[in-house]
Amino acid sequence: MESSRFCLGLDYGTNTARALIVDASCGAEIASGVTPYSSGQDGILADPTDPLLARQAPLDYEKALISS
Repeated sequence: MESSRFCLGLDYGTNTARALIVDASCGAEIASGVTPYSSGQDGILADPTDPLLARQAPLDYEKALISS
């Protein structure tokens, strides 16, 4: 008996992280999820000393992956 193979796709965007699991043998979507980042305003941390600079919290990536 052959075991199933799956592919995991991840997309870390500006405001959200998205995950997709696909059955590699037929391309069928098994599951998907989207999670917004929890830090800052819509996931963006503004720098009051430099209005042209925006940052993201690295831990948001891990939290969003687990949640998605």
